[in-house]
Amino acid sequence: MDNKIFLSSLCDLPNIIEGQKTLDFRTFYKSVDVAQILFVHNKVIEDIQTKSPEELVRIAEDYNPVLEDQEFLNSLYRKGETKKMVEEQKGKGEKIHYECLKFRHGLAPVAKNIRNIRHKKEPNEDQEEVHAVEKILKDIIDYGFADNVEEELLVFNDDGDLVKVEKVDNKERRKEALSGNQITLNALYSSTLRSQGNYQDGQSSMYSGQQDQFDDATSYRQDTEYNETGYDYDQQSEIQQQSNFPSIQIPIQTNQQYSNQPIVINTGVTSNHQSSTSGPITLSFSNININQPQQTQIQQQQHQIQQQQDLYQQPTQIDTQMTNNLPINTPLYSNEDYSAMKRDLREIKKLIKSTKQNIEEANAQGKDVGELRQYYRTIIAKKREVKTQKKIAKRQLRQDQNVAMQM
Repeated sequence: MDNKIFLSSLCDLPNIIEGQKTLDFRTFYKSVDVAQILFVHNKVIEDIQTKSPEELVRIAEDYNPVLEDQEFLNSLYRKGETKKMVEEQKGKGEKIHYECLKFRHGLAPVAKNIRNIRHKKEPNEDQEEVHAVEKILKDIIDYGFADNVEEELLVFNDDGDLVKVEKVDNKERRKEALSGNQITLNALYSSTLRSQGNYQDGQSSMYSGQQDQFDDATSYRQDTEYNETGYDYDQQSEIQQQSNFPSIQIPIQTNQQYSNQPIVINTGVTSNHQSSTSGPITLSFSNININQPQQTQIQQQQHQIQQQQDLYQQPTQIDTQMTNNLPINTPLYSNEDYSAMKRDLREIKKLIKSTKQNIEEANAQGKDVGELRQYYRTIIAKKREVKTQKKIAKRQLRQDQNVAMQM
């Protein structure tokens, strides 16, 4: 160029470009496929006429464009790996061999950095960890599983600057959709509330697809029930006979006990059974008339008791046409119970982790870990029971959801 000789490097283009020719600017004929580009460096060979061909070859071999031409290095694909490879070869005193210099840009301006965009590396991340984080994020974003929802209205001006932040009052909109920080079945199956809460038709949330949020193919039914302390009856008697090691202290709120008493759904029972008393009958002083003789008062009171007992002992009349509403002995759970079970499992997992650390520290110090191991087995049994009840709750809530969608 201008009677000067420059050094250059041959690089591969990201794609193959068709070279076309024309005579009238209307009809084009393909002439060649362009797959490489010649990058000219800012390195001039001086006194070309006085140098021999062997000297020119030596000058070209001694010139290292990757280390000496920064603009050329920035135009290469994976420039960091290429530079590292060249430095290693130079440090060993070996002859530098370029396997393939790949140009990262195309010829057109829109194809700038096209090779990095099309052939970028995939992130090397643990899939199980990613799925676990996605599940936690779903529960946080899901309208029904959030412990608290705050909405803010951000106001920006024309320049893109934040002007003010206004808190949106969503109590009225969430009043009918939420019950105890959990979305109710009526909110799930109502088209109006679904549209307000970003729920699509036939979906439990905008992320769940055509399936319900309590779907669990591995769920099964167990007859184990909780008592007032949260353990089953056999396990409680076993724990009471253990050593005097401190008992499990799990922060469970007393007002969120699992409601595992069987109930009758819908209107399968007649009004006579619904109006009857369900507990022991006691005498009250308000029913005694002090103006009458004592014997007459006792007779009237006994007559009232007999009427109530006859009404209570009357056999329950069940509509035979409603077979799905028959009373069962399986405990029925609510959304609040399901949320409490999830919270209990999280606390138990934290307790298991801390107990493992205590056992390892005791082993390192040479102490007796018999009581700690017994304590650890007790926590594991507690976790197993809560997990079993959680599966039962999932199955029952799923059945209630299917029934509500069919109505």
